[in-house]
Amino acid sequence: VIPPLQLGDASSQPITLHVLSADSQTHNSQGKLAPVFIETSLDHDSVYVQAQAILTLRIYHSVSLYNDSSLTPLQMNNARIEQLGEPRTYEKLLNGVRHGVIELRYAIFPQQSGELTIPALQFSATLASARQNNGFNPFGQPGRLTRVKSAVLALQVKPQPADYPAGAAWLPAQALTISETWNPELSIVKVGDSLTRSLKLNAAGLSSAQLPPL
Repeated sequence: VIPPLQLGDASSQPITLHVLSADSQTHNSQGKLAPVFIETSLDHDSVYVQAQAILTLRIYHSVSLYNDSSLTPLQMNNARIEQLGEPRTYEKLLNGVRHGVIELRYAIFPQQSGELTIPALQFSATLASARQNNGFNPFGQPGRLTRVKSAVLALQVKPQPADYPAGAAWLPAQALTISETWNPELSIVKVGDSLTRSLKLNAAGLSSAQLPPL
């Protein structure tokens, strides 16, 4: 845990790092990257209750995989979860070895304050090739089912501030704007014309269900 930093009366939030051992799933016994491993990250270490935190999960594989891969679903009793779009695939060089990457993103909305534990997810797939760019990889035997797990992450969830206006809608958004349009434009309105006024509320980092009626 990296402790809070203080400047006068202000202080930062502590940051929790999860340090993997050298013999974890990320590396093999020779210290080289494992043929399949998972990397996870959060865009924020601390958020307010019901605010959005984005979890990014990347599955790296330096060997080909059959199309039978599966990932356990992300489930938490004290948070609402939405997957953001479809999984994205691309390639990336790591230590001179080309890796395929499967990237998934989730929006997490904690429903209670305190520490929220994001559980490990398990990825399963059958290895289709044991060849790498730098030669034969004995740890990626073709036809073998491999299973890897992501790290467990901790998200600090802050309660609604005590000085927040009573009775006001709780909107822990990253940005909040309201705009309006008129049809027709007000500059060309004549006596007897009918007008349509449209109001639009934009909240970054919230779902539509969290927005109050205008």
